[in-house]
Amino acid sequence: MGNKREIYLDILHIYRSDMVATFNRVARRNFYGTSFFERLKNALFALLKAFAVSLRSLFGLQKTPQNQLYQKHWLLVLGKNNYHSLRFIRKFDKETVYVSPYKYKVEGERIVKLELSNFFYLVLRLPLFISFLVKEKNIRRCWDKAFSGMGMYESALANLKKYQPQCITFSNDHTLEARALILAAKTLNITTFYIQHACIRPDFPPLRFSHSFLEGQDSLDKYKGSGPVKGGVSLIGIPRMDQYIHQKNNNDAIQSIGICSNLLDEISLIESTITVLADAFPNIQFTYRPHPTDKRSINLPTSINRSDSKVENPFEFLQGQDLIIAGNTSIHYEAATLFVHAIYYKFGSATGVDDMYCFVANGLVQKAKDTTQLISIINQLKTEQGDALFVKAQYYNAALGKEDEGKSQSLVEAKMVELLKRKD
Repeated sequence: MGNKREIYLDILHIYRSDMVATFNRVARRNFYGTSFFERLKNALFALLKAFAVSLRSLFGLQKTPQNQLYQKHWLLVLGKNNYHSLRFIRKFDKETVYVSPYKYKVEGERIVKLELSNFFYLVLRLPLFISFLVKEKNIRRCWDKAFSGMGMYESALANLKKYQPQCITFSNDHTLEARALILAAKTLNITTFYIQHACIRPDFPPLRFSHSFLEGQDSLDKYKGSGPVKGGVSLIGIPRMDQYIHQKNNNDAIQSIGICSNLLDEISLIESTITVLADAFPNIQFTYRPHPTDKRSINLPTSINRSDSKVENPFEFLQGQDLIIAGNTSIHYEAATLFVHAIYYKFGSATGVDDMYCFVANGLVQKAKDTTQLISIINQLKTEQGDALFVKAQYYNAALGKEDEGKSQSLVEAKMVELLKRKD
């Protein structure tokens, strides 16, 4: 992929997604501005940031000593989920270093900031940006992100040439920074690994890694649908679940129900739904769990427990539930893996993305269209056994029920060591 136009269309893949375009304003704001003034502000900030990085480079004010990154195994972290998905690698590879293009911090960890922005590179790619605005309709709605991404590939190339990492492991394959590094590493023949941090959507970009560690057939099928799969692939289960995978739900009755929301959901509908369910099932304990980045306030009955999603991870939360109700969130397949029932219920308007992760289409969960149907399905599930989820969950977790169940991290370790030795 030497053509710069193709490279930058690849980098912008997720932002051009028609699915993202249907998200509500709160959710779309995580990808690009939702109004002209928001987009203008984002573009100006990117321009100032690129200029500041160039000045620091010009006067030798970079804060990253070369020996911290030189010929090390980089673990690219963009947030909490990425960090938790990759930290086990440090147990077997002492040459690893956490790298982030953001000011992301974890207490007790050193995370080296990598600048993937430069004024010169941005200006160099302005003709391409203008061409995109004229010829690519799906870039016009995210032009601030397209502007921010200009020159990022060249900046990634410069950084990789300077620090010469032994390899790079990703757990996010679709942000600007991640895509730029993936494609730059491929150009320079630097080994790249990919480990999922959540379920895959059909609009994710194609796999372009040296080797991808996918959780199950569901992930591979979706990636095949997005384009040709490049590099090796191993279906190894869910590494971040290793310590929880044998703690499955064996309850015969539904005594606790978790309500999980995300930024696509409407707070007012969550409130009204929980109130209806609490009245319909007074003997069941309900717990509300928002998305970790959701800062919106919500009014709930005093009988409803709350899970602090910034502290309690999804698997700890699921251990206390017999059933979860959620819309477009990957917690459905994590629940099935632990034999916790799940119902798909979109806490939002009739418009927008329906069954984003294809859980309903694949038969993993049932869908409720309204609270009446929701109550009916809960009553039905109260008489079913959790073992019925086993076969369905195997499509998402390739290690489930096999000798390697709970050993996904060891599978990653063995394959990484083998591939890196082979390269040497």
